[in-house]
Amino acid sequence: MGKKFLLTYFFLLITWVAIFSQNRDNEFFMSQSVLDTANTQKIFLRVENINFLRNLEYFNPIAEGHTYLGYILRPTFSYQPSGNTIIQFGVHLLKYSGLNGFSQTLPFFRFQYRILPNFDLVMGSLYGTINHRMIEPIYGFDRYLEENVENGVQFLYHNAHYRGDLWLNWQKFIGFSDPRKEQFSLGYSSEILLTEPSKPLKIGIPLQLLFAHKGGQNTLDTTMMITRFNGTCGLSLDYSFDRTFVKSIGANGYYLKYKDMVSPHNISYTNGNGRYSNVYVNTSFINFTAGYWSGFQFFNPRGERIFSNISAINDPERLGVPTPDRFKTPNRSLFLSKVFIHHDISNGIKLAAAYESFYDYKNSIYDFNYDLYIICNLDFFLHKVRLPKNY
Repeated sequence: MGKKFLLTYFFLLITWVAIFSQNRDNEFFMSQSVLDTANTQKIFLRVENINFLRNLEYFNPIAEGHTYLGYILRPTFSYQPSGNTIIQFGVHLLKYSGLNGFSQTLPFFRFQYRILPNFDLVMGSLYGTINHRMIEPIYGFDRYLEENVENGVQFLYHNAHYRGDLWLNWQKFIGFSDPRKEQFSLGYSSEILLTEPSKPLKIGIPLQLLFAHKGGQNTLDTTMMITRFNGTCGLSLDYSFDRTFVKSIGANGYYLKYKDMVSPHNISYTNGNGRYSNVYVNTSFINFTAGYWSGFQFFNPRGERIFSNISAINDPERLGVPTPDRFKTPNRSLFLSKVFIHHDISNGIKLAAAYESFYDYKNSIYDFNYDLYIICNLDFFLHKVRLPKNY
């Protein structure tokens, strides 16, 4: 991992910056809204299935290596009593290979109400994790495999020039005189499109805010309350092609902020920042990405662990509370690259594979992960409810 590798990587990065754009790979994993005016008074069975292999070969002191192998199965029934309301309920099952039984068996219930043509209220199980469209230093991809179900309240708005997502994810409920602390995340993610949606060149301004909180008034836990904040604002450029092979190119960049909101502080760093940029080209079956990360005293309780300046090793709650042996470094810089392969097997069934690398050039540490996914989203019509004429 010497000078030859570094010079080659840097040359590729500089070459790509002029022509690439914001990475949209995560859109492959997003859930689409189940509310459809054409399905009024209809009952459907939806089967969502995510089969995954994600192997993190990490050798740095910030984030330890880990392997995810298994599947998520979520069968749900949905009923749409009117054109602007849907009720969806079922069960969420998470299975890690090598463990007996399921690691998660959770009820799934979502109530979605379209208040206005472009404005939805969601209560219960949210359109969460990847669907928030947050960058990975703030909201990590691993949440998709660890905590795929988020519960709380969500407001979604979208039109031709604006997309917004405001949500409260209540992670841990407490009763009166509970020995634990309550825990939740409050987030906002949006993007303003400055150009005409019909034009090939799209210029956007993304804004993302996330608060991670642990506290509560009724708890018997007298340790300090915790509130950590991450936020970012940036600029995204995307140019689409009407071609069979190359679909889009462009570039983006973000400035990130971290702050510990509660004093006295119980974390090694209380105020930090980061710079995150990546460039990509998307084709009909393979996407290429290159990028750069630089963090100063940055901490991200919900973000991808490798972007932190405080070690996430042996920190199950990812809140950064100091321990005598916890590693930290004020400055951290990484060169990033990713190859993402995608293919539609059939209607509702998709395959994806990825290879991603992180090169800490100051310490000559090369980390990487490789991924394989099969995603199934299948809908089966069951019955149309026929109400009385005078109903």
